[in-house]
Amino acid sequence: MIVAAGDAIVFSRQHVVIAAWFGLLIIPPIMMVAALLILPWLNVDLKVNYPAQAMARFFSESFERRTSVPLQIVTGDPRTAALVALGAASRPSLFLSASPERSPWVTPEAIKSKGAIVVWPTNDTAGIPPPEIKEKFPDLVPEVPRAFERPVQGRLPLLRIGWAVIRPQAQAVPSAAAGEQKP
Repeated sequence: MIVAAGDAIVFSRQHVVIAAWFGLLIIPPIMMVAALLILPWLNVDLKVNYPAQAMARFFSESFERRTSVPLQIVTGDPRTAALVALGAASRPSLFLSASPERSPWVTPEAIKSKGAIVVWPTNDTAGIPPPEIKEKFPDLVPEVPRAFERPVQGRLPLLRIGWAVIRPQAQAVPSAAAGEQKP
C-alpha cells in the first residue's frame, strides 16, 4: 500500500488515529486489572489470582521442618505443583505424575530417595487425594488441607490445597563390620 500511495501520504483526521492507537494500547491492560479486581466479587475464580508465593513458602517450610532437608521435588496436580515449584526458594523439580515422560529429570527412585510434596486442590476438609494421585502414590498419608486467601478474595471460598509428604528414605549406611578387613 505504501508503494502504491507514492511519495506523499495524506493523513487526515490524525487525532482519530492517535486516539485509536492509544485505545488499543491502554484499554486491554485496564480491562485486565478491572477483571482481577471485580470478577472475584462476582464469584468467578481466576486461576491467575492464586497466592503462589504463600503456597510455596508454606509447603517448602513444612517439608524442611519435617525432614530437615530442603524441598527438591513437587508433584500432584500439575497446575498447583507448578505454582509451588516456581515459588519455592529451593527451586524444586516438578514431577508430572500423570505423564512422567514430560518430566524425565525426576524418576520414581529420586522421589523415594529425596522425598517430595504432593499437592492437589480440594473442597473438603478431609483432604482425600483424587483417585489418580492415590493410584500413583498408594501409600500416601494426606495431611489436613491448608487454606489460602487469594490476593482479592471477593465472594470466593478460601483456596484449599490438600497435601502430603513423601519422606526421603534413609541412605544405607555401611556398617563398621563391612569396612573391616579380616587378617
